[in-house]
Amino acid sequence: TIPIIKEYNAIELIQNKNNLGFGKANNIGIDLALNKGADAIFLLNQDTWIFENTISNLAEVLFENSNLGIVSPLHFSAEESILDENFNTYYNRFNKEEDSELLRIVPFVNAAAWLVSKECLSKTGYFDPIFNHYGEDRNYCERVKYHGFKIGVAKKAAICHDRIVKLNSNKIELQSKYLVLNEMINCNHSLFF
Repeated sequence: TIPIIKEYNAIELIQNKNNLGFGKANNIGIDLALNKGADAIFLLNQDTWIFENTISNLAEVLFENSNLGIVSPLHFSAEESILDENFNTYYNRFNKEEDSELLRIVPFVNAAAWLVSKECLSKTGYFDPIFNHYGEDRNYCERVKYHGFKIGVAKKAAICHDRIVKLNSNKIELQSKYLVLNEMINCNHSLFF
């Protein structure tokens, strides 16, 4: 991954010497991005890949709904046709009163793919470093709601969350290399990925 990322001069790579865990590592990138003037932060797990226009669709929903702190895409399984089983348990379980054609408000969405507004981060803070891995997204969602923001799923944005990554998959490599980087470069908003 590192040689691919280094091909793009517009990307600043942070190489930590140790595995800091999800929250602490993301906090370093979040802080850097906010200090450089980012309007939002996009978090994407390494075991995911995105569909075309995912990031721009997330940005459109986030910036058109000032009450949103976090917006996430639909999470599909690796087969790309059915919702990820874990995602489906909370996406379809909760009250759908705040449901529109483009957005569903939910009380929680796992942090496999989040677009988080600068306003939300400024008020809520970063991930609690006490969580090394797992639980940090649940804790953060509770804090986001406590500070008066909502959490949503953008229905026209999607990722695949392949919990068993196939390391030699050309499809994942191509999607990771071209779709994510292309959206990063061409997005109309100041985002950090």
